[in-house]
Amino acid sequence: MKTAGRWLRGISIVVSSLAWISAAGARPAKPVEIALPTPAGEVRVEMPREHLGDGDAAVLVHAPDRGIERIVLHYESAGRWLAVPLNPPAREMQSSARPEEGPRVWRGTIAHQERGTQISYYVTVEPAGAQALVAPAGAPAEPARITFKGRPSIPVLVAHILAMMGGLVPLAIAFVAAWIYLVRRRGLAVLRRSVLIGLVMLFLGAVPLGMVIEYQVFGTWWEGWPFGRDVTDTKTGVLLVAWLALVLARGKEIFSRAEALGRPRDRAWAVWVIVLGAVTAGFYLIPHENIKF
Repeated sequence: MKTAGRWLRGISIVVSSLAWISAAGARPAKPVEIALPTPAGEVRVEMPREHLGDGDAAVLVHAPDRGIERIVLHYESAGRWLAVPLNPPAREMQSSARPEEGPRVWRGTIAHQERGTQISYYVTVEPAGAQALVAPAGAPAEPARITFKGRPSIPVLVAHILAMMGGLVPLAIAFVAAWIYLVRRRGLAVLRRSVLIGLVMLFLGAVPLGMVIEYQVFGTWWEGWPFGRDVTDTKTGVLLVAWLALVLARGKEIFSRAEALGRPRDRAWAVWVIVLGAVTAGFYLIPHENIKF
């Protein structure tokens, strides 16, 4: 059992490290940059996909100093399209010795919207003496979209990550313990406790804490049902129901510290723990698409 314990500790450390790296990699989505070639030079359009917090959303266009007559931001609001001309501010300095070579940064804004609102928009660039260009290329039929979101409170966010990542560790231990039980017929008590602890942690992270974050960001308590890819979504609900079913299948035995004698139902239960553990690992690798921290 000492060897098994070392394996369990080692794997739990690896899994938790990967989970924390994944969580640390979740950042606000970077704007999509679209390059438009013009006779005057390349124009770069920064198209944000989300806006966090208060204030209007900014759309920036980096254009040559000369040769661009007009840049217009088009966005949909209350069922109609608005056209907002962008104005170039002071030149963005590239060289203090030759500031006249710096490009201009045109700035437009999309009016602030309620949490969870998604706005369609696109940008048209009109070079002097040339045909107007549009970003993205498929607009207006296929415009870009930006989602307005609130900012989650740091304490709730930290508690949510701790619970979700902390729940992954005992479930990973259960995955390994299930293999050990199938091979050596030992460790069933550890397997039971790990599944129970993992379910409790997963529930705390997904339901009370996840719902609070969902409300702070989107203004709703649960998003993405029956389909979705955020903090409260389909995969989270499926995991909770599946692990709960495994716990209920054991009944009062889930709290027992006694080892079993290798009954067929114990072996079948261990197999299901392995299957669901693999599915859970796969679900954890799916990044949040609609909510970024």
